[in-house]
Amino acid sequence: MKKIIFSFVLMIALQNSQAQCLTKQQALESKIKSQREIAYSTKHIPGEEVKDTVQSIRVYRYDDKGNLTEQYEYIADGRRQSKIVFSFNEKGETAEADSTDGENIISKAFYSYDVKGKLIGIKWQDTLGNLLKQSAFTYTETGKLREEKCIDTSGKSIYRKVYKYDATGSLIQNDLFNSESKLYLSIKFNFAGKLYETKTFKADGTVSSRHSVLFDYAGNKTEEDDFDENGKLIKKFTFQCGPFVGPGLWIKETKYDVDGKSIQITDREFEFYPQQ
Repeated sequence: MKKIIFSFVLMIALQNSQAQCLTKQQALESKIKSQREIAYSTKHIPGEEVKDTVQSIRVYRYDDKGNLTEQYEYIADGRRQSKIVFSFNEKGETAEADSTDGENIISKAFYSYDVKGKLIGIKWQDTLGNLLKQSAFTYTETGKLREEKCIDTSGKSIYRKVYKYDATGSLIQNDLFNSESKLYLSIKFNFAGKLYETKTFKADGTVSSRHSVLFDYAGNKTEEDDFDENGKLIKKFTFQCGPFVGPGLWIKETKYDVDGKSIQITDREFEFYPQQ
C-alpha cells in the first residue's frame, strides 16, 4: 500500500503545476536536451551565504520534439529515489509512463486519445496489471480542456480538476477538488498564461495557505512567496534567469526562511541539442 500511495503522489505531483520540468514549448524553443537541478543547504559565513551539502538532485530529459522522456530524483547520497520514463506512440503522443521507486517499477500509466489527438484517459496499473486508478478528460466545444476526473477501482472519486478560461480562451484558473468534492487547491494564471497564485483550502472552505509568483517586465519569474492562513510570510524563493538558455528559464533558485535567511540554493544546468 505504501508503494501504491507513493506512485499516486508522484504522478499527481507531475501533473500539477509545481513540477520543475519545462513545458513542451519551452524545451522545444530553447532546444533543451536535459536539465539538472542540484539543491544545496546553505552555510553562512561573515558577509556571505554559500552552498554547503547536497540535499537532492533532479534530472529531466527531453527529446528533440520537446517531449519529457525521463525524470529522475536522487537523495543526498546519490542514490536514485524515483524515476519516471515516458514512451510515445507513432503520432508522438505520450503512450505510457513507468514509475519507479528506487530500482523497482511500482506502477505503469497508459494514455488514450480521441480521433483528434486529445487526451481522454489515463489508467494506472501495478506491475501485475491490476488497475489502481483512472482519469477521464472532457473538453469544451472549442476544444479546451474542461475537466479531469480521477477515480479508484470502486468508482469513488480521488480528485477532480476543473479548468476555467476567459473570453479569449486563455486559461485563467485551475481548481482541484478532493475526494469529498471540496475545493482543496486553486491555481490562477495571468494574462500571459503564467501561474501567479495558488491557494489551498481547509475542509470548511477557508484558506490554509497562499503561494504567489512575481515576474519582471520581460515575463521572467523573479520571486515566489509562501504565506500561512493568516497571511504571514513563511517562505520566500528568488530566481536568477539566464537569457542564454531561453526566455523565462531560471538558473538559480534561493529559498529563504521566515526571517529572510537563505536555507537552500538550487542550481540548474542545461544541455542543448545542436542548433540547426
